Amino acid sequence: MDPIALALLASALSPALLIVIEKIGEKLVEVGIEPTIEMARAKLLKGYEQEKAEQELRAVVMAALDDTRHKLPDAFDRSKITNKLTGRTAETYALLAAAAVELADPDPAKIPARLLADLELEESHRDLLACFLGNFRPRLADTKTFTRLIEYSNDLDRRGLLAGLAVDVAGIARGVSEMAQNLERLVAYFRIAADEDEALRQYLETLQDRLRWLPLPLAAPSAASGQTDAELRCVYVPLSLRDLEAEAEARRRAERFDRSAAEMENELREIEARPVGLGEVIARHERFAIIGKAGCGKTTLLKMAALAFAEDRAKEDLDWQGEPLFPIFVRLRNFGAFLSDHPEYREPGPGALTAYLTHHFSISYDLDLTTRFFAQRLNAGGCLILLDGLDEVSQGRPDVAQQVDAFIRFYVSKGKGNRFGLASRPRGFEMVQVYLRASRFAVCDVNPLTPQGIRRLTARLLDWIVNDPRQLAEDRQNLPDKILASDSLTELAATPLFCTALTLVYKWMGSDLPQRRVDVLEQVVDLLLVFWKAQDPDLEKKHDLAVLDGTDVSLDDLEIVAANKRSRLSYLAYRMQTADIKTEVDADIACAWLQSYLEDEEGCDPDVANRWAAGFLRYAHEYSGLFVEDKGPGVYAFTHEGFREYLAARELVDRGDAVFTDEVLEHLLEDAWESVILLAAAFRGYSRKARRDLITCAL
Repeated sequence: MDPIALALLASALSPALLIVIEKIGEKLVEVGIEPTIEMARAKLLKGYEQEKAEQELRAVVMAALDDTRHKLPDAFDRSKITNKLTGRTAETYALLAAAAVELADPDPAKIPARLLADLELEESHRDLLACFLGNFRPRLADTKTFTRLIEYSNDLDRRGLLAGLAVDVAGIARGVSEMAQNLERLVAYFRIAADEDEALRQYLETLQDRLRWLPLPLAAPSAASGQTDAELRCVYVPLSLRDLEAEAEARRRAERFDRSAAEMENELREIEARPVGLGEVIARHERFAIIGKAGCGKTTLLKMAALAFAEDRAKEDLDWQGEPLFPIFVRLRNFGAFLSDHPEYREPGPGALTAYLTHHFSISYDLDLTTRFFAQRLNAGGCLILLDGLDEVSQGRPDVAQQVDAFIRFYVSKGKGNRFGLASRPRGFEMVQVYLRASRFAVCDVNPLTPQGIRRLTARLLDWIVNDPRQLAEDRQNLPDKILASDSLTELAATPLFCTALTLVYKWMGSDLPQRRVDVLEQVVDLLLVFWKAQDPDLEKKHDLAVLDGTDVSLDDLEIVAANKRSRLSYLAYRMQTADIKTEVDADIACAWLQSYLEDEEGCDPDVANRWAAGFLRYAHEYSGLFVEDKGPGVYAFTHEGFREYLAARELVDRGDAVFTDEVLEHLLEDAWESVILLAAAFRGYSRKARRDLITCAL
């Protein structure tokens, strides 16, 4: 659902009634009855006044109830329906309206179970409620608010596209209502000062908005952009962890009780065979570090934990049995940038991170937070501080680690139940572990997806991107079967990032699934750069894709188009890699790099190169889903490090012998180049001698 619809859902103004209108608008756009969602929404909401509409809806319910009573011969039924439909909330009446909109023909089976439950009616009362809805719909059609809605829904019904609206609306309305109730409970629970309710509410709502969406290139090919966020809760599959601290404790316990080697081995085997969930890790350890390779789901785990506590759903989502925790989610790379801009925090201490949090939420999200907002909560205890991406800190990682260590030691010493989680790749953690030793993290490894997990993740991703029910059923069976039939694909798909990539390649390319990591990345990058957009029915000429990047050149060969775009993006990735700017880059710097490339490699004059460079950045953000402006205005980043590493590896391969320069060899010794080197060495077509020389130099 688009951001405008989300804003409506978040509104306190009868969300269920607005959802009815939104859902009809979405269906109109899907089938081409209206050209845009904005136009459909404008027509449906024209003249809509919330309070007046609610009063009108109540009056229509009562009029339809009178019609129904006159038609029911049984006095008990008349009494039952009267008692159940009077004095209800605006949300319940809106659900009644949604059910009536869908009930173009009086079919009791279409009535959602949620509506029966809200009205405290049994399954045996479906016919009774259907009778009411049959009278309710014509009454609705005569009202100003619902006239156009009924007209459009009749058109949808003739096309066989109306079914499921009431169920959809019922589920979302329930979610909106529950979220509002949960938010109020959390505000009351976390309140420290009497006048801070609004600040707490703003913070929790902002955190929910930040975490609810997962940036994945999962748009349908006809979408205006290849970059579409997936709703985290809809595509999330719980990942299991291996608790290395628990295993070490089991060894110590076995040695202490002088058990035999066989007994010790059996106990350890049992512990290792029983993976744990994130909720259990949070309950066990005040301080824990989630360690795993790129794409294994570390960030998603932390986001899901923070979102669960921000929405008061930790029991359902994490099997959390304790009191609510106040969630704080921190991207350490942004904290590192804050430290470089604020030299006053040179000495490690707890104040730097709390100052960053206050600055970040107050400036970036315009929240009215006091300077003590976070410090007060940390001092009160019961906070969950989740520190993401230690390995992504490009500069000053030791400084960040020391500040984190000082922060944790200070607030752990309060003894009031604060908990701290850290996520990093193995090497990123190992390089600064000496600075974190005092924090005594319990290290947990992220387990790969099991075959069952692969089936669940592919199913959820397909649910998000496939609209045709028949095609969805076929894809949900065929894709995991293809993956699990191959040992190499099963191993690859055990990493959530590559399981997602395989789903994209399978769905939109229709080709055989590649067997190797480098080939999967090659397919996905090409798909997102060109071939995805090439399926857009609005593009009458495929070579128009060459113009979409801001150039003045049209090409008929999509392969050449893809090669041009890929080469430019590979150069950007390589420059970020060698400049040690691995997570994000200012638009001015990226544009200057591209201009230099276009002048030197493609022979453009400076004015043309400057125009093409700016156009390419715009294309990459709007259409590719690979290199996007999502870290703030004028700041670009790859949507995942795996894409940057793959493209930097391509540039290494394209440079051939030119790669063996002192400048590059100096960087090859760094741990951050490990994945780039391995990917480069795995490219098909790379000569055996070049591959051997590259690996020899790296070693």
